[in-house]
Amino acid sequence: MHTFAQRPKRAPQTVSAAPATTQRTIGNRALQRTREADAEAADSATPRVARFAPDFSGIPAVAPDRATGNAAGDGGSGVRPVVRRQRHQLSAAIRRVDPVAAHDSVGRVETVRFSALPAIHVPARFDAIGTTLTYDPSINPIRPPATPAKFGQTDTWIEVNKSSGRPENGKFLVELVVENLITFWVAGSVAGATRANIASAGDANITQANYPTVVSDLTPSPRPVHTGSLDLMKNQPPRSHFWAEDLTIKHERFHANENEKFGREGALAGRDWLDTQTAQNLDQVEALVGRVAPLVAQRIAVGMAPPGVEQRAYDDGAADYAARAAAIKAKGDANGYGQHP
Repeated sequence: MHTFAQRPKRAPQTVSAAPATTQRTIGNRALQRTREADAEAADSATPRVARFAPDFSGIPAVAPDRATGNAAGDGGSGVRPVVRRQRHQLSAAIRRVDPVAAHDSVGRVETVRFSALPAIHVPARFDAIGTTLTYDPSINPIRPPATPAKFGQTDTWIEVNKSSGRPENGKFLVELVVENLITFWVAGSVAGATRANIASAGDANITQANYPTVVSDLTPSPRPVHTGSLDLMKNQPPRSHFWAEDLTIKHERFHANENEKFGREGALAGRDWLDTQTAQNLDQVEALVGRVAPLVAQRIAVGMAPPGVEQRAYDDGAADYAARAAAIKAKGDANGYGQHP
């Protein structure tokens, strides 16, 4: 199973300082301002290097060796931070008021260099995320283990490993692919004891001598039973010596169908959650996408929590077990399994 590595989300930045008032003296003639603004950041800006898991692909990454500027030593890592220096030289003309009204001096012409102003931190920009969801469940039977301890088992794996993202119009558009890989197996040999399969009332394993035991093994329990070695839920057949493979498969497929339903609910919840998030770059988007699979798995775990999950499956199959047991009893009571000339 491949999942994204999770990285903590950085909180949005806020404006840290406002410009201070500057004390200065201005001459009485046309003053020509020649202020040079250096937009060099106090902190070294790190390069936007998008690191993706193998399956969050399709977005070109900026290679570290394209870093520019006079960066500090890389400490042997081979990666240098990017420092971009930008200088914009501008000129402007400000209308001068009457010198008398302004209490200005007369006859003075000079250029005055203003005091340096404190830098203003621009808050980091976080863009919203828009998500398109694809939910792809699959249900597949597999071989049981060599020594099964139960009649059947359903398992699931949630994978979010084919998703992609791209920036567009102030958003990160994410194609979210959630795969729910569901498998199940059934077995008649449980805890070292092999049960004979009863496929129908006409099964060759039924005889006139054993049909009462077959009926008892396939009859759903009308109430929970916890006596000695017998531990049954309501509507659970005992299956001490005989079992019905097809009805056991139906039982596990009921689990698989519920798993698929709860997985779909989890995928939709993951998509809706993702749409409420913001990110600065695709690296952060990838980390957010990596948190969707646990959300889906959690929804499945809650929806399929015991004992309710088993009780629903036994309730669903009770009518089929009861009908098969009744058909066998009717045939046996009529000596239908006896020897005929």
